[in-house]
Amino acid sequence: MTIQTESGESIFVTTRDPRQVGNGNPGGLIGFSIHDGTVGPPVIGGVPGFEYCSGNSSTSTSQLPTTSTSEGCGTITYPETGGVASIDNLQGGVTCEVAMGIAERYLNDTSLSHAGNTWSAEFDGWLCSVLTATASELEGHSLECADRSRGISFQAVP
Repeated sequence: MTIQTESGESIFVTTRDPRQVGNGNPGGLIGFSIHDGTVGPPVIGGVPGFEYCSGNSSTSTSQLPTTSTSEGCGTITYPETGGVASIDNLQGGVTCEVAMGIAERYLNDTSLSHAGNTWSAEFDGWLCSVLTATASELEGHSLECADRSRGISFQAVP
């Protein structure tokens, strides 16, 4: 099913009623964002850009991935809150050095333009955003950055 989310168009596949996604659907769920006509990497257990804080969402965190593809690259600090997260979940061959550099630029480069409540910013082919508190709890990470044209991405895990 294709839906319009806060961060743009997304598609998802579920083993249950697709009309119940975001409202306690216990079925398997795989979501993909769509950016400039290109489908992004899969998100297991969620739909990229979906605001889980709306409606009667009770998605179980047991459906979310608990393993990552890396041991962690280092930590970042969110300038607004002082919260710390570890750069992790590297996908598509992105290196720790690149992921750390992109995250630091996204968080600290005052020349970047950020938008919306997810503080999204697009630069150098990357699209980065901070998840809302509820979405972060559901997804198991607090920040995600992806370069869809190269099929690479990473996340920050609190």
